[in-house]
Amino acid sequence: MAAAAFYLLMVGAALLFRHLWHEPPLPPVSGNEYLLPASAAALLLVIATVASSAAIVRRFEWARRLDAEFRAILGRKTVPSIIVIALASGIGEEVFFRGALQPLSAKWFESETAGWAVTSVLFGAIHFVPKRAFLPWTFFAIGMGFVLGALFWVSGSIVPPIILHVLVNGVNLYRLCGRAGLS
Repeated sequence: MAAAAFYLLMVGAALLFRHLWHEPPLPPVSGNEYLLPASAAALLLVIATVASSAAIVRRFEWARRLDAEFRAILGRKTVPSIIVIALASGIGEEVFFRGALQPLSAKWFESETAGWAVTSVLFGAIHFVPKRAFLPWTFFAIGMGFVLGALFWVSGSIVPPIILHVLVNGVNLYRLCGRAGLS
């Protein structure tokens, strides 16, 4: 419940930022002619991200240590709690970063590219944990910030980034602390 409350605050901050910069209250959901292809790409990116993450964990010791750190922090979770966390984090972060921060950064820097880059780096920065084992996660988050931002930029909608974010979080949470977790 604390995680859901935190992400609800992120949504509130996004709505406040949009209001302060005279934007419509809600981030764009409808998009453009690329919304459907970008949503399909998001689904393919879920498969690629989850598969490559699993392969990296099997192959590299640093990745196994990172998994162990996450399992220790997260503990076991029920499927309903995994769903709530995945939905809250994916929707909350996307509404904040892609729905508010990316367009506002683009306006502020007078460049779509700069807004995309700044938002992607800030997205990675909030995933920073001051422990060496978590450093790869921060770099992964920066990379995913660029991917999520590109989906938003191309589609004109927060729907494709939400699809990717929620599903990657859900699958990884289930792998780490659901039925398959702590095995």
